[in-house]
Amino acid sequence: MFSVVIPAYNCADTITEVLDSVVNQTRFDLIDEIIIINDGSRDNSDEVITGYCDKHNDIRISYIKQDNHGVSYTRNRGIKAAKGGWIALLDSDDIWLPNKIERQCSILQKNGDICFLGSSYPVKFIFKTYRKGLIRACF
Repeated sequence: MFSVVIPAYNCADTITEVLDSVVNQTRFDLIDEIIIINDGSRDNSDEVITGYCDKHNDIRISYIKQDNHGVSYTRNRGIKAAKGGWIALLDSDDIWLPNKIERQCSILQKNGDICFLGSSYPVKFIFKTYRKGLIRACF
């Protein structure tokens, strides 16, 4: 049902926890695939991502490497590669709460006319510093 698209740039310090937040979803069964697009990182993101993919070879993860083109181009490339019915965007320095996909799927099922779903909360309630380089979105 969902394709998770993650543009990645210089994210060696954060990408493992980001990917864990996807894999640990309460309804991981709703996720068809995870697409990671490395946008020409200059740190050791490639080694970290490759190691994660090798360790989790039972999960459908597509890993695309490209020269640096910027986040918009990179995100669009991931969207074009996606095969799921819904696209779930995630940045390489953000993490999901464990029930994010479950909650969104429930809303989509109850409202069949929705074609885009997001959330809007005052910044003081939605973001808090979680760890250096990571922001937790409270969806």
